Amino acid sequence: MIFVKSNSSNLARIVLILFSLLILTSIDISAQSIKKDKLTLVSVSASAGYTFPMGDLGDRFKNFGQLGPTFLIKFKNNLFLSAEGVVLFGQGYKGEDPLALILNENGTITNMYGDLAAVSRGMRGMQIQIKTGYIFSNFAHNPNSGITVAAGAGFFQSKFWIDQRGNNAPQVMGDYPKGYDKMSNGFAITQFLGYTYYHNKNFWNFYAGIEFTEAWTADRRDWDFALMRKNDRSYMDISTTIKAGWIITFIKREAEDIYYY
Repeated sequence: MIFVKSNSSNLARIVLILFSLLILTSIDISAQSIKKDKLTLVSVSASAGYTFPMGDLGDRFKNFGQLGPTFLIKFKNNLFLSAEGVVLFGQGYKGEDPLALILNENGTITNMYGDLAAVSRGMRGMQIQIKTGYIFSNFAHNPNSGITVAAGAGFFQSKFWIDQRGNNAPQVMGDYPKGYDKMSNGFAITQFLGYTYYHNKNFWNFYAGIEFTEAWTADRRDWDFALMRKNDRSYMDISTTIKAGWIITFIKREAEDIYYY
């Protein structure tokens, strides 16, 4: 958990730096055209993706989704720097039921009243990363758009999600889910290939592409109920994500010109 807090703190520092650069890059009285000129653009985007897990990650989970914000600065030379955080979520898991140890003969969990407990299982996680990349505008409709390549590094975490409704199944209440969820996290790298589109006149700005992630993770729980000991296993978690995002730029648009104040 210390590792998680440390990475979250580092992301907060990066976001602060990005917004500081936003203020600095806004001090300019010249009018420039996004259609004709390469510009420094500061933006935030809301992204969504659909992930196909592979490697050890694919042995534990089925396909899952992701959602999250990205803060980005694109410089006049079309290099860019971004900070991104996404939450991962899915309903499917593979292999043995993570709650197999406490299932009755019918494959269900009995609550404190002797009835069937409403317990859901799935996948939850998060990914935090810093990326740098380049926009190739050679064949694009303006010099700020084009084929986009990027690489990044950061933090990846996944776990079995256990949710019991009714608060009446002591087997999975309080801290007990931590003994079953097999939470793992660690260092990750990513590669992205896609397209970035900045409209000449309005706010229809977006990006879309495919992202590859390789994460070196390890189980972080102190005790695994299924093993009756700490799980010392390490994982090679690999995934491919189809993702897209809507981009909001911190600029004032007027006709085809952008004015900085």
